[in-house]
Amino acid sequence: VKTGARWHIGSNGKAMTATLVARLVEAGALGWETPLVQMLPDLADGMHPAYRDVTLPDLLSHHAGLPENTSDLDMFRTFYDDGARLTSQRLRYITRCLSETPIGPARASPSYSNTGLLIAAACAERATSHSYESLMASQVFTPLGINSASFDQFGGPGEPSGHVDGRVSDQPQDANPRMFAPAGAMRLSMGDWARF
Repeated sequence: VKTGARWHIGSNGKAMTATLVARLVEAGALGWETPLVQMLPDLADGMHPAYRDVTLPDLLSHHAGLPENTSDLDMFRTFYDDGARLTSQRLRYITRCLSETPIGPARASPSYSNTGLLIAAACAERATSHSYESLMASQVFTPLGINSASFDQFGGPGEPSGHVDGRVSDQPQDANPRMFAPAGAMRLSMGDWARF
């Protein structure tokens, strides 16, 4: 591994999002037991009733009853070309997701959900008036001395890349849209990953 090479952090990026949320709980900006309807009151009217009492631990542990992603793939694809702020994009995405029928009751069997991480990030953004990306920098990366973190999903020459249909993944739609960062779309060096 080259010293400067960055690796894409997928599932482990979810641990970084959980760490950010824990730091904000520790600071008093969020609460572990606060129901979702109180953390995102502007979305209350369109929120499926089953999600109203979901908490941050439910979202972060895949116990909120949420599907993995939105069922509206056409809407999902619009985020690749969306020029709005990432916080606005995330809010639009989760507004749609929270109106959909749960796949099961909250706090029952776990069901993997990228959407839960995006909702937790939106709660953090609303509580602090800062973007997820700036919160990650100030609350997680900077305190740990992590300097290589990037929310760009494609590496440079000599850096590891994923593959799609037998080719190097280097097209925008080969990865998730940038607003999906809380579900693990970030890259950093192995040294910085070790710091985390």
